[in-house]
Amino acid sequence: PEELDGTNKLGLPYVTTDKASDPALSNYELVTPGPTNATGTFTAGEQTVNYYYKRKNAGKVIVHHYEVGHTTELYTPAGKTSPSPEELDGTEKLGLPYTTQSREADIQNFELTTPAPTNATGTFTTGVQEVTYLYRRKDAGKVTVHHYLVGTTTELYTPAGKTSPSPEELDGTGKLGLPYTTTDKTSDPALSNYELVTPAPTNATGTFQSGDQTVTYYYRRKNAGNITVNHYEVGTTTQLYSPTPGGTPSAQNFNGNEKLGLSENITNKVADIANYEYVNVDVTGATGASTPNTTDGATTVTYIAGNQVINYYYRRKNAGNVVVNYLEQGTNTVLDTQETLDGTNKLGSAFTTVQ
Repeated sequence: PEELDGTNKLGLPYVTTDKASDPALSNYELVTPGPTNATGTFTAGEQTVNYYYKRKNAGKVIVHHYEVGHTTELYTPAGKTSPSPEELDGTEKLGLPYTTQSREADIQNFELTTPAPTNATGTFTTGVQEVTYLYRRKDAGKVTVHHYLVGTTTELYTPAGKTSPSPEELDGTGKLGLPYTTTDKTSDPALSNYELVTPAPTNATGTFQSGDQTVTYYYRRKNAGNITVNHYEVGTTTQLYSPTPGGTPSAQNFNGNEKLGLSENITNKVADIANYEYVNVDVTGATGASTPNTTDGATTVTYIAGNQVINYYYRRKNAGNVVVNYLEQGTNTVLDTQETLDGTNKLGSAFTTVQ
């Protein structure tokens, strides 16, 4: 306290003043009205004069909690219902210290970037101050997406940047808590012969988590038309080959179920048709057939949506002639003109002579 010495001053006037202009009180202001006895007269007894001051109002401190690279607030302060900046009220706090803190523990899926803001702690000043904490999403586990042929672990899809069928990988870096979406690849030209096995995986969409996740799509080949292969005697529709050893000659039938895009190697069956030789093959009824081999008619036929027919033609091999003589028994005297039965294209065929 100040003391005004009263020695030899009884009855004299005194004057006191507030100290608001003193640098030491620069953060304060006088509470008005001032004391009623700020001026007066020295009396026989002691007198007390009291000035009251209060801290001046300071600017508020606004604390942001942003995702790095954005100005989206991440933290919801007490009393708020949505993410908002924190505000430290500066009323009567000019010159006092303030302290702010990271809200990493309260912001799910995010972590504080370093370094922390340089003005995380400081002093209330006359103007508004802003403190900004920056956070980034934590890394999540990757999402691996398989596109398998049903019943196998054979990958069917080739992701961008890959040269052979491989799983897709959705990188989880900086994505913890964000949604992911996967899609089937039936629209990809490489999978045009396949269809999705339903239902689709239950985790086709989801959220990036701390651990790795796997999404698996299954596909099967679409149904194709059948391939029918006939083995005809040339000039007829007589079947010569039996698909079942010892059975009745009939067409070969290749079932196209779940085979769209696959192929069959087809060839003649002359080795299994006694007494016949291969003539030619007709593939005009098989759009998916390759150009036949000129020697044996071998062709590769790709299963397509419609049915296909291939016709192989054979003819009997040439046999030796049968010479028929009509002789008198015991003399070899010729009784009638000799006959010759031509064996051309008749190997294995029966012949009949007349007595």
